[in-house]
Amino acid sequence: MLTYRQLAKWVAQGYGEYKNLKDNPTVCCSGKAEYNEENANHLVGEHILVRKWCDTEWHKPTKEYCFGQEEE
Repeated sequence: MLTYRQLAKWVAQGYGEYKNLKDNPTVCCSGKAEYNEENANHLVGEHILVRKWCDTEWHKPTKEYCFGQEEE
């Protein structure tokens, strides 16, 4: 899984969108992902899903799906 900071980077670089099932499962977010600084290096929870612009299905935000490789 990505950390909150990695998710913010992925979204900010325009690779796709995410949604937070805990807050509002019908809202898709793009452009920026906000997080608390103290949680920056914590793994995102199971309630976060992502999808690349070319996809129609939602995925868990893994490094392999989002970046195609291990992110440093």
